[in-house]
Amino acid sequence: MRTLRQLAVSLAAAHSALLGSAPVWAQPAAAGSGATDASDAAGVERVVVVGQREAMQSAQRIKQTAEELVDSIVAEDIGKLPDKSVSEVLQRVVGVSIDRTMSNVKSLNDGVEKFSIVGAGVSIRGLSYVRSETNGRESFSANGGRAISFEDVPPELLAGVDVYKNPSAAQIEGGIGGLVNLRTWKPFDFPGSRVAVSLSAEESSLRRQPVPSFSGLATHRWHTDLGHIGALISYSRSAIRDRTDAFHVEPYFPRTDALAGDTSGTTYWVPSGVSWRSIAYDREREGLHATLQWRRGDVQSSLGYVEARHRLAWTENASYFYGDRWATTLDAGATFGPTGALRTGVLHGVVLGTDVRYADSTSRTRDLAWHLQWDASDRWTLSTDLQRTQADVAGYDNTVGLKTLPLPKQQVDLSGSVPRLSFDQADRDFLADPAHYFWNFTQDHREDNTAEMTAWRGDATYQFDSHPVLRQGRVGVRLTDRHAVSRQTDGGYHWAPITESWLAPGGQLAMLSDPRFAQDVELHRFDRFFGGAAGMPASVLVPQRHLVQNLPGSFEKLHAYRDALCRDAYPDPAEAQACINRYSWVTPTGAFGTPRWSNPQTERTQALYGQLNFAAPPPWQLPLEGHVGVRVVRTEVGAVGRLVFTPQPVPGAPVFDPIDPDTEVNYRSTYTRVLPSLNLLYRASDKLQLRAAAARAMARPDFYHLQGYIQLSQNIPTGYPNTSEPITYSGDGSRSNPFLKPTMAQSFDLSAEYYFSRAGSFTVGVFHKELKDIVVGRTSVYTLEDTTGTPHDFIVSSPINGARGHASGAEIGFQRYLDMLPGWLAGFGLRANATYIDSRQRLYSPLQPTYCTGLDDTTAAISLSLNGCDTDGRTFGNLPLQNLSRRAYNFALLYDQGPLSARLAYTWRDKYLLAANAYGTNGWGGLDTNPDSPTRGERNVAWALPTWAGAYGQWDMGIFHQLNSRVTLGFEAQNLTDATFTQTMQQHIGMMQRAAWSSGRRYALRLQMQL
Repeated sequence: MRTLRQLAVSLAAAHSALLGSAPVWAQPAAAGSGATDASDAAGVERVVVVGQREAMQSAQRIKQTAEELVDSIVAEDIGKLPDKSVSEVLQRVVGVSIDRTMSNVKSLNDGVEKFSIVGAGVSIRGLSYVRSETNGRESFSANGGRAISFEDVPPELLAGVDVYKNPSAAQIEGGIGGLVNLRTWKPFDFPGSRVAVSLSAEESSLRRQPVPSFSGLATHRWHTDLGHIGALISYSRSAIRDRTDAFHVEPYFPRTDALAGDTSGTTYWVPSGVSWRSIAYDREREGLHATLQWRRGDVQSSLGYVEARHRLAWTENASYFYGDRWATTLDAGATFGPTGALRTGVLHGVVLGTDVRYADSTSRTRDLAWHLQWDASDRWTLSTDLQRTQADVAGYDNTVGLKTLPLPKQQVDLSGSVPRLSFDQADRDFLADPAHYFWNFTQDHREDNTAEMTAWRGDATYQFDSHPVLRQGRVGVRLTDRHAVSRQTDGGYHWAPITESWLAPGGQLAMLSDPRFAQDVELHRFDRFFGGAAGMPASVLVPQRHLVQNLPGSFEKLHAYRDALCRDAYPDPAEAQACINRYSWVTPTGAFGTPRWSNPQTERTQALYGQLNFAAPPPWQLPLEGHVGVRVVRTEVGAVGRLVFTPQPVPGAPVFDPIDPDTEVNYRSTYTRVLPSLNLLYRASDKLQLRAAAARAMARPDFYHLQGYIQLSQNIPTGYPNTSEPITYSGDGSRSNPFLKPTMAQSFDLSAEYYFSRAGSFTVGVFHKELKDIVVGRTSVYTLEDTTGTPHDFIVSSPINGARGHASGAEIGFQRYLDMLPGWLAGFGLRANATYIDSRQRLYSPLQPTYCTGLDDTTAAISLSLNGCDTDGRTFGNLPLQNLSRRAYNFALLYDQGPLSARLAYTWRDKYLLAANAYGTNGWGGLDTNPDSPTRGERNVAWALPTWAGAYGQWDMGIFHQLNSRVTLGFEAQNLTDATFTQTMQQHIGMMQRAAWSSGRRYALRLQMQL
């Protein structure tokens, strides 16, 4: 922060000096000149847009006049983009979709099981290689990725959002899918002084806790002897209180012994239970933007500062399956589908865990930039831009869990889109009785990530005067120096048992029926679950919230329960201490940010580009224009790595010598890429224009994947050595390949755009992207000897450039107001678009076995991550690219007439693959059905079910009434129909329901004032 402040002072001083020296540069400009900041992205509007109709007109002008293929959303007024988050705004753009889970949050190991109400994981044309800019400058978050977290940015600060889909040489490299430019307001966007304030109150139907929000903007322009000066400051603070409710169905296992009284040997597919949970979210967004602009004659300058801060805290109260998946049984009378999958029945032997979980993370991005432009002559324009960005993410995620004794029964109905559970009084009494619970585990996780970048660019533009073809030439250079450091809890997520069946001193568990262990729990009621549509599940006992907030004292207290049981089991003090030492626990405060889990990285880039704008020569008489260019980029990457291994001291298991985790390994990698581009525009008439574009683009690997360390694990099964399950040896190098190369793409676009009115257009386009060096997870073997000299092969997963693929599709869009209708009917308008995408991914080393067994360990691990594996030991194949829906569309019915403005909008996307090997739908103990396997019939297979997000559509609305020229009152609502978001898991018996979420409706009242 000190560095950013020092730079701000320096730039402010330079800007002041520039103002003072203005007479040296040029003569005063005429009063009222409409100067703008040349650093803004192409097409920035210089008028204040008011209402949906004017916003559509502005967005259409940007698209129609842009040199590249671009789609935009423009604010309807100050502080009024049409949605509550930038992610939700982006999903309205044709070809753009968002993920509704938190699977893009890299620090969250089970993000695929968390629903994101405001949306996350933006993809353009089915690809997640998205680069973000703010006012034409690179922006990012310290989340291990390359782009900013769009859901973290306050939309109230923005004047508009532009999505570029095929790059030009002059644009900063890095977006294969596309480029998203977030545009803030500037002083020269307004003709004079302006003060605007927006107040709102929002409430979720599930939380029923209204929260206020505020945004404001003030700007003024002066005409002085020093030149034309403008200043603007904008501030936003908003909050959301919401909740999600969820059911989770466990994977289906092939059973011949599950149905009571059935001796036919028929195979039925039976899940081991259904669980339920609720998560309450508290979100806060705060944004600040300040800009100083100046112009005098041929010189103009701007100094801008943007800060975005986002805090997300959430509390989970959950039940979840925590038992033997082969132990549950069914009462006679159960019903099954045509493939043998359970539809309705009564399960016995279901074991649940319950927990309280609290996570709190704060992200902040600060950007300071200075731009200077000089129109040196009628032909030459020179500009320079200096930028300093700092970002940080800090947070923690803590869980305390209980475990139940086996439930007497669980009555399930899986025949609908949402699971149904039926509880009688005996079921509810069982789950409310503390005698049926014991203290099970704690889990803590913390992170502290920082990233910073200094960037400079210089550009020169030359206007050709009388050349028959060439119109403009541009050259430029850009240099960046970026540093990132990520720090987290040792082991990532530090899971530690309190008591378990395999960790019960003297066979005793820390039961809540014991008065020593009976405190710090409460009965959690799932009131208004799914808004009452799914009935209220049984209440469960959960640990109290203070246990996950008061670290380390609360965790030390809970782990002392096992110490007490050791003393009960072993009256001899030495034996009791040996019991305590055998199951030692590491205090969270002593395991954070150690060198082995601190990963510094550096990246320096040098880019040089040249671009020529041209038009067809006069003899051809063709209204054809465009530009051709090339960008050459050199990237230097550095990382510091370590090897991490903490052996488990379990009696009878192989013993390993500890590895010094503080031995550093320095990695360096350098690569250069040449990126040509061509954009053509043919104006067939005043209304019809055709575009064609071709380019080579690159996307650097995420910083998350460029770290340089490997974590080895000795996986000892529960109950070892009294179990048939073997010890397995694995390694996590999923963030461990500093030698990754960028993913490359060849992009081709064709489009036709017909503009029949100021806010009316029909557009259609087709595109094709050929990708190579896609980063995929593969495995390698790391051999380590134990203390007896016996070698053990650790199967290490790590990312590599291991595949090629393509994404092809078509887009269509239409918008217009019905001006031809009489009277009030002319206020109606329509906006709609649709996208179709087809994709394929091909491994450089194809692997498609039929069974998960009969393979060496390395091949089996590769197949598990790329193809998945069913619980019956059979693999899947032909999985598509992740996060890509074949079909998506948007529809909005608009009304603008007089003081009334309204919108009813619907957004829908088809199902898409989240992951082939995801948390919650993977595990150990699948059935070996390989006829060639020596262990056929045994339950010893690692399984992973491809997890899919279901098709999802959502209705939103807004109604605004202008009370007078200064005051507007509005009402907004999201998810009007309380849509249910679903997940399915792919099995050979079909796409089986995995989860269903309800997030309720959200309502907001808004008051806008022009002062």
